[in-house]
Amino acid sequence: MNESNEVKLTRSDNFFNGASALGFPITLLACVQWTVNTWIAQYNHAKRKGKSFRPHFPHKLSVFVTGGRSQMVIEDLRAWGVSAQEWSSQTIVENGVKGMALEFLVSAAQWEFADAILFQNEGDYIVTSASGSKRGATFGQPWGVGAKARSFDEGLNGAIAGLFKRERKTAKLGKTYQ
Repeated sequence: MNESNEVKLTRSDNFFNGASALGFPITLLACVQWTVNTWIAQYNHAKRKGKSFRPHFPHKLSVFVTGGRSQMVIEDLRAWGVSAQEWSSQTIVENGVKGMALEFLVSAAQWEFADAILFQNEGDYIVTSASGSKRGATFGQPWGVGAKARSFDEGLNGAIAGLFKRERKTAKLGKTYQ
């Protein structure tokens, strides 16, 4: 590769990476809160169904965002009712392309579904984590029941993301519902 065409991180990219590293203790606190609240939700669900509950640690998914906003990845999951908590983010150069490497947590019960949704919606991002057994399944439009925030970080990010939501197609109702 020619030296003049090489993509490098700018000073502001390096500043973002440093600020992200300094903010990790807060992210860690949000991840612990998210995990505990996920376990509480799973316990309540198991209790309603009359089943026993055993906590499972969340699963980590990785995505490389090459265009658009990094928050759109979690927006895609929340639209399908999958709660996700950002674990880390860093601006990197991969194969001559500058982008954002994101890692986030999803519940162990929903990680394969989340992986399939992200793989289906790839465009401005690429799923880089190991594939689940459901990858390649196709889904229609989200059913409109968004995920509830399970941590202060997820709630704050969801509120900010609501200001920049992409336009979604609305479902057309049949004659019965008009």
